[in-house]
Amino acid sequence: MADIEPAVVVEDDGHVRTLTINRPARRNALSDEVLDGLTSSLEEAEGEADVRVVILTGAGPAFCAGGDISGHKRRADEGRSITGIRSYYVTRGARVAERILAFQKPIVAAVNGAAAGAGVQLSLMCDLRVASENAFLVTPFADRGMSPDWFSTQLLPQYVGLGRAMDLLLTGRRLEAREALEWGLFTKVSPAEVFMDDVRALARLLAAKPPVSLSVTKRMLRSWSNANQTVAAEFEALALAFCQMTDDHAEAVRAFMDKREGDYSGR
Repeated sequence: MADIEPAVVVEDDGHVRTLTINRPARRNALSDEVLDGLTSSLEEAEGEADVRVVILTGAGPAFCAGGDISGHKRRADEGRSITGIRSYYVTRGARVAERILAFQKPIVAAVNGAAAGAGVQLSLMCDLRVASENAFLVTPFADRGMSPDWFSTQLLPQYVGLGRAMDLLLTGRRLEAREALEWGLFTKVSPAEVFMDDVRALARLLAAKPPVSLSVTKRMLRSWSNANQTVAAEFEALALAFCQMTDDHAEAVRAFMDKREGDYSGR
């Protein structure tokens, strides 16, 4: 029997560990296996002194397509309650987000292609983001009949201000790499042919610095969110659970999978 491919591939190069989300056929959508793989891989990297910097990227042409829409459909078909859906996002989804935000070592997002929905937030949770010129960001929560999660309502305004956060979250428009760089969502944009070379060069630069000073600096810079994380995770999970119980969300998922425009009732 053929070996099952891991949801997250782990590779080491000196003091740099690369974690690659490994669902290229699904554009690296965040399945339960990916979420669990990210959690366990980060916990292992945290405890290994030889690992000083982590690179997070996606296999194939996409970085991360966000939440797995097929999973949303399955939960809707199962008729899960608001309480059940809220519990899922708090115990599994938010746990990964909190693990990344609390990580003691630098994390560099290598945004190799499309980042959508929670994939955008996944990149923003990292400390630095190097993007290929082919990369773009899109936050289609509203188009799917959903509300934002993974600290979208906290992180996006912090990076780009309330007005631009409203623009991205309400319209769901595509933000190309160069505009994302101008907005401060990307640290650097590189030509596709040298993109990963630039990512690794940045990671090696960080890995050569004193680890404790980097860790303390990260902790101080992240301290703004500590008091709000638990409240934000709970509020976002409850709002998302409410949206996923609506007829409009079910129609949005069907329309997305059928590749057609949705017909919404406001219920």
